[in-house]
Amino acid sequence: MPLAAIAFLLAAAPSLSPGYVPGPNPKAYRLSGDAVPRAYRLAFDVAPARGTFSGTEEITVQLERPAREIVLHAADLAVADARIEGDGAGSQAATVVPHPESETVSLVVGKPLAAGPALVKLAFRAKLRDDLRGLYLVKSKDGTPYAFTQFEPTDARRAFPCFDEPAYKATFDVSVVVPEGLQAIGNGPELPPEIDVKKHTAIWRFATTPPISTYLVALAVGRFSTVGPQKAGATPIRVVTLPGEEALGRFALKIAAELLPWYEGYFGLPYPYAKLDLVAVPDFEAGAMENAGAIFFRDRDLLSDSGHASVQQQKTVAIVVAHEMAHQWFGDLVTMKWWDDLWLNEAFASLMENESVAALRPAWHIWDMFRAEGEHALYDDSLRTTHPIHFQVATAEEANEAFDDITYIKGQACLRMLELFLGPKIWQAGIHAYLKAHALGNAAEGDLWQALAAISKQPVASIAKSWFTQPGYPLLSVERKGKSLDWRQARFFSNPKDAPPDEAALWQIPACVESAAKQGTQTRCTLLAGREGRLAEAGKVDWFDANAAGAGFYRVRYAPRDLAALGAPLRSGKLDAPEEIALLTDAWALARSGQAKLSPELRLLADLPSERNASVALQAQGTLHALERRLLREKDRPAFDAFVESIFGPTLAELKWDSPPGEDPDRRELRAIAIGALGIQARDPAVLGEARKQLAAWEKDPAALDPTLVGAVLEISARHGDAALWTDFVARMKSAATPEDHDHFLYALAEFRDPSLIQRSLALATSGAIRRQDVAGFLGVLLQNRDAATATWSFVTSHWPDVLAHSTSQSLAWRFVPAVGSLCTEKAHADAAAFFAAHPVEAGARPLAEALESIDLCVRLRQLHAGELGRWLAAHHYSTRATASR
Repeated sequence: MPLAAIAFLLAAAPSLSPGYVPGPNPKAYRLSGDAVPRAYRLAFDVAPARGTFSGTEEITVQLERPAREIVLHAADLAVADARIEGDGAGSQAATVVPHPESETVSLVVGKPLAAGPALVKLAFRAKLRDDLRGLYLVKSKDGTPYAFTQFEPTDARRAFPCFDEPAYKATFDVSVVVPEGLQAIGNGPELPPEIDVKKHTAIWRFATTPPISTYLVALAVGRFSTVGPQKAGATPIRVVTLPGEEALGRFALKIAAELLPWYEGYFGLPYPYAKLDLVAVPDFEAGAMENAGAIFFRDRDLLSDSGHASVQQQKTVAIVVAHEMAHQWFGDLVTMKWWDDLWLNEAFASLMENESVAALRPAWHIWDMFRAEGEHALYDDSLRTTHPIHFQVATAEEANEAFDDITYIKGQACLRMLELFLGPKIWQAGIHAYLKAHALGNAAEGDLWQALAAISKQPVASIAKSWFTQPGYPLLSVERKGKSLDWRQARFFSNPKDAPPDEAALWQIPACVESAAKQGTQTRCTLLAGREGRLAEAGKVDWFDANAAGAGFYRVRYAPRDLAALGAPLRSGKLDAPEEIALLTDAWALARSGQAKLSPELRLLADLPSERNASVALQAQGTLHALERRLLREKDRPAFDAFVESIFGPTLAELKWDSPPGEDPDRRELRAIAIGALGIQARDPAVLGEARKQLAAWEKDPAALDPTLVGAVLEISARHGDAALWTDFVARMKSAATPEDHDHFLYALAEFRDPSLIQRSLALATSGAIRRQDVAGFLGVLLQNRDAATATWSFVTSHWPDVLAHSTSQSLAWRFVPAVGSLCTEKAHADAAAFFAAHPVEAGARPLAEALESIDLCVRLRQLHAGELGRWLAAHHYSTRATASR
């Protein structure tokens, strides 16, 4: 039926639902709510070897008003055989009218459908996709084809027609026909397959789900092996792998079995689904996806060799599993109404991954990592191109852009700040009330604040508003005056010139101040409101820290004498690790912004205690890397090498290269960081020689080297490697026994410095030897390799169609476009802006704006601090390694 005829019918019946009205921006089309799904019955037919799928579908809907048209989402699908059954209208054939501009279809019938229940029936078919979204095809190392789903945020519509918005939760009854010998995984427990001997097929059916949103539906088809099931309370848990990888799933299964009862106890609600499968996917765009009852993971984030996994890999698996399991309550059981509240899912799951793993693995110092990770969001949120945690989302592309450090990391940091302000027990009670009130339904930002306010009797909404609904964060300037502390707040910008003349943003700051005097230390917490004020102290103090425990999402600028006074507790180890990280990063941020010299940051680095925490050491190494890349002149290289050696040399001298049995995991990581800093930033010949020896021994016997050191040893070796080593790394990448080893070799290939080897690495990116999920990240690391940056940019821009063909637009937006911000010339800014204007990346507009701003900031940094690093090193007698001292 032509659109003109549909318009005539609707005009003749003004009391009917208006149906499809696209508005000025069809990409921002939202369903009207006139038809609400209650239950889906989906029957798929999936044949990975053929590369196609088809299906039939029944959707029970509730019509809120009479209608001749039902609109639902469908994209890149052939939809046919549509019928609608409704009260008083019988069963009618429906005309399918596609609206590709809004990724919807209209089902139009001749007789009006009465308000009330209706049944939509239709059929659909399509090719399995190759871009890691919707229902897509991947192949294992040996070429075996598989089909997997990835629907968040708006890609369920590419697998079946549906009401593809998170507010439309419904039950799902799913079955799938597959070739005989293949298995299927879905959201619910599978029933024994029904084998059709004549057709050589099997039908897999899954138990009906509770109400869930379309983006949480899951389906996997292929040849699988399982580890488990292991019961955690009443819930069976399995890890699903490709055949031969079963042993690599045991650690994740153990972690999941510990996490599930911990979450049930914390939330005060049982696990919401009938089973829990953790599924390793051989090519997956996201890190993991919280499908209800069937979580899908990149294999690197789920699988590990229990006996030979690094500390970092163990943490990664535990944290990613914890994040996705938290989503089973935050996101799946209670789902945001729309994507502007994505943080209700992601920030909470991020906070809970830390809460849970910190409780179960205290030796991992998770809260120290939490503070270090917060620095990513503090940087992003200081840009003029930032956005609030809660911001308006109109299109699918904008929804994809919301999956960033502001949503995840700033979100979790602000939630943690509120938790500590309200108190952990009150916070937990409020979370329980929120989940219980909205279970199986949807919620919005205000619902959470209301639940917390009801328990705490605090003005939670007004406190939270400044942190969640406006961009940026405060710079808290503090100065000790007599027995008081004067404070003033203003929004912090990486470039203060970006502050508008009328900038008036204020925050209600839950601030905790630690102070020390002869009688000991004390911490006092208060809510700072207004532009400025004064805190009364109990008496004279020797020093104070205005961000105790590093828990506040703000920066602190101390008066010079107050900053100098913090040197003593820093050197003596009286500050805890998050406080040390906050002190280091605030000084570096102030220097980058031009509000301070480099010298305070360099002095703090020099004052770090040798007995330090791994997260502090990693932060220090990151700052040294930035100084080397952005500000180091070649003539100052010997002095800089000596400076780095003075910081990390004593650590390695104490720890040595060998890890004794049962060593604390933090010390194992600290050793790896020290080796990396000495071998990469300081270019220490002794460390380079030892790294080569350790690599040779490890290649003969993996037990010869602590797995936690492998990444550093490979990177150091690659930076000085030749063609033979490059060829060896490629071979070992392809034959790696674990995902961790595969990624070690892959990303080491991006660290070679020889121009001919850089070209070979670039060619590898579009050769098919690297999985689609990894190509953008691999090119991003190459772009950040100072010796490879020019060649990488030239390669990507001149081979753009090949890069697109071997990657995906979303992974380029997430992993390559941000790396453009590592470039540091005005020409690079102009070139990148021009290229991406001509070749826009889907969901890449915001990452590109941030990358271009980062280039500008780097250029400005060099102008602000030209020669300052070298002068400071000379003034403090860092001339050679032999004269380096602390």
